[in-house]
Amino acid sequence: MFRGVGRQYGLSGFESGDILEQMHGRTGLSLLFSAGDRPCVEEVEHALAIAEETALAGISHRPHGVEGWLELHVTGLTFDLLGLAPGPGRKPPPAAHVYGLPVDVARFDFEAMWLMPGVHIAAGAALLPVVDAMTGMAAVLARHLPIKAVCWNPASSWMDAGYFVRIIDTWRDGGAFPVLGLVPLAPGHDGAIASNGLRHFTGQDVILESRPGEDPSQIVQLAGRIVDHLIGHGPLAGQQDLVGPEGETLRARVDAQSGIVRIARGD
Repeated sequence: MFRGVGRQYGLSGFESGDILEQMHGRTGLSLLFSAGDRPCVEEVEHALAIAEETALAGISHRPHGVEGWLELHVTGLTFDLLGLAPGPGRKPPPAAHVYGLPVDVARFDFEAMWLMPGVHIAAGAALLPVVDAMTGMAAVLARHLPIKAVCWNPASSWMDAGYFVRIIDTWRDGGAFPVLGLVPLAPGHDGAIASNGLRHFTGQDVILESRPGEDPSQIVQLAGRIVDHLIGHGPLAGQQDLVGPEGETLRARVDAQSGIVRIARGD
């Protein structure tokens, strides 16, 4: 679809250290429940036991006593589930982007749990194998627990639980990366489309300039494809030309200081 120089992400370069506490609330997912509906450890354990999708997943560590968290494993990767009942819940980010939910969703008295990369893989939280495993686990939990909404914390993107499950299932079945959910796209100046949250994956966000009279849905679709390409191939540097899905020239100009990539269409 796109041609250009890039790099593929892999499971390498993890750093050690006490990273998890620094990343709380800024990575991973918030699982949102109606007040009083947050599950306890036993309810999560039961949900995973009946879920056919978790043949390669489960609970890898269960603390003694009532500590309000579990360590889960998915295909060899570990994740922390925090905020279980009867302990206190966690605070989700504000609802900056909303999918399948009322715009004023913040009025609901939701209680949240966090699903986050474990400390040993926290430095690789943006790598696609980690995101794939973590969102897949969240989708399983959303199918078997009374989760009302899911928030992708890096973009403050709140999604109806059913919508979240659908886009993650589609991606994990070989579809496109779920841009509208994990990397929201919003209109900017002069009809341009700006990404929000792409820098979590690549260190950069993009602004795609529009053409006079262009159908807004078409520029959103192209912006989504650009985001999908950059997530798969890595950030850009300097000035580069890419070839778009219809053979058009996409002229990318990177502002290294701001981390913004401005993209215009060539003639």
